[in-house]
Order: sequence, then structure tokens, then C-alpha cells
Amino acid sequence: LHGEGDPKTFSDFFPVKLFPYCKPEIAKLYAAHDAKITFDEFKWQLPYTDKTNNKCKKNHLEAIADLIWNVEMPLVWICHKMHHTGVYIDKEVASVIQIRYQTAYQSALSELRSMVQEIIEQSDYRPGIGTKVPFASGKDFNPDSVPQVKHLLYTLMKLPAGESKGTGKDVLADINLPVTNQLLKVRSLRTLIGTFTDKLPKSTTPDGRIHAQFK
Repeated sequence: LHGEGDPKTFSDFFPVKLFPYCKPEIAKLYAAHDAKITFDEFKWQLPYTDKTNNKCKKNHLEAIADLIWNVEMPLVWICHKMHHTGVYIDKEVASVIQIRYQTAYQSALSELRSMVQEIIEQSDYRPGIGTKVPFASGKDFNPDSVPQVKHLLYTLMKLPAGESKGTGKDVLADINLPVTNQLLKVRSLRTLIGTFTDKLPKSTTPDGRIHAQFK
């Protein structure tokens, strides 16, 4: 288009699902364009990362140049090796850890719900006729529900509420009561389980390793 208008993409002409069936001599025209514009951008940026170049000096980018060549570029090869080698996950050990953390989570959740039940019994809050409460007993309490945590803290316990009646980690840590500390413990265990103990064993490739991408 000689610089006029937006460049065309493969999807402007064909459904994307057909791309794998293109002849290489056709597909290369699309694929090579990404490489070309990336290389063009590299050539444009390079003078700004060269401490001996006037463009770098004029824009005071010497420290950025040091960061690029002394930290980021050496890390590219390290990250590539880490991705290629992968991290081995022992499925038997992972299974033991899963049971351990699930047991810890259920125990912490049970203790939290007992504490919530005590708060319900000690509270003088009485809902009006037809008023729907987020939970009626400790065993119904969901620590991941924002409305339920708000009801616990600011209705049943009558804690001083800010403008937002926050329920986040920082707010709960500042309150620093046994029930909020237990709530944080339960949430932390759930995060560990969801992010690591349950997820990682399912993320391996046939070699039993996780090949993470370090972006």
C-alpha cells in the first residue's frame, strides 16, 4: 500500500483457521512481514541504546543502555535455557503435598466457620421480616464472597467502616482480629492450592516437566 492506509492481515482475506493449509510460498508473505517490521524497529531503536551515539546521549538514556546490555540481554539466554530444560514435577510428591494442603485448608476453614458461628450468636443484629441475609450460619459462610465478608465485619461485628467497606488483604490485616486473621489464613491456603499444589502437576508436558515462559 506504499504507506497509505492500514496494512492488510491474513484475516482480511481468509479465515484464520485456513492458515495452516496455505502453501509455504503464500504463508511466508504474511509471516515474514512480522519479522521485517520487528527488524525495522530494532534498527530504529539501536542508536538510542548505544552509549557512544549522540541520540542516546541527547536523550540521557545511558542508564537504560546499561540495563539493556548488562541485565536484559544476558537474561534472554538464561530464560531460554530455563524454558528449554523445564522444571521437573514429581507427581508422587505433588500428590502428598496436595493432600497435606487440602487437609490444612479444610481444618482452617472449619475453624473459621466456628468463629463466624460464635459471632452470629453473640451479635445483637436481628434482620427485619423479609430481609435476606448473606448467610444464616457459620457453616454457610463463604470466605471468598465479598458481600458475606462485608456482612460479617460491618453488620454483625459493627466494625468501623471506611468509605468502601473494604474486604481486601490490607484491610483485613489492619483490623487484626482473630477472625480476620483466620480469614486471611484460609484465603492464603486456597491461593496456594489453586496456584501451585493443584495446578502445577496438571501443567506438565510428556517429559514430566513444566516449560514455563519467562516474559
